[in-house]
Amino acid sequence: HGHLTLAELTADLLVDWVTKRAREVSGATIAVDLAYLGVVLRTAKELWRLPVDDAIARTARGSLKYLGLSAKSKHRERRPTQKEIDDICLHFTVKRKQKVPMEDLILFAIETAMRLGEIIGLRWEDLNIKDKTIVIRDRKHPTEKQGNDQEVPLLGKAFEIVQRQAKTDERIFPIADGTASSLFPRACKELGIIDLRFHDLRH
Repeated sequence: HGHLTLAELTADLLVDWVTKRAREVSGATIAVDLAYLGVVLRTAKELWRLPVDDAIARTARGSLKYLGLSAKSKHRERRPTQKEIDDICLHFTVKRKQKVPMEDLILFAIETAMRLGEIIGLRWEDLNIKDKTIVIRDRKHPTEKQGNDQEVPLLGKAFEIVQRQAKTDERIFPIADGTASSLFPRACKELGIIDLRFHDLRH
């Protein structure tokens, strides 16, 4: 419906789009698309005073359940075994040219249950050595979009892992975004480990 103007967009047209889109993506993805569209429609109506119906995105979202689609993401049940963890860590340890501390990243993720994005965003200035805690800036929250800084304890071996990192950057793990997330599945593929993602280490 990219050829339509906002004024021409109706709930029926959106439901038709949802039906077609459902052949390609999950209900959760469609729900996110409709949420973004809802923001655009509300902005157009309230800020720009355009004659649009800002309720049509909600109406279209309501059609998901009638189409047998869930607006919620599927919860993954995959858990890494101890052998898989050991094999992956060894894989990176023996790679002498590997500059990214993947073994420490993996073990730190397991110890803290932090997301990869949270880990590579940790800063030395937010580390409290005395209390063995660290601040996670703008931690992902179901309702808050930003400003959700959270101080968390570094339990188990997490504090020890942080302490042995080289202080060459303001970040504790100065890794480019996407590097670790690409190295991990590559290692799993080489080791024959099926359907394991870095995010699963949080479990």
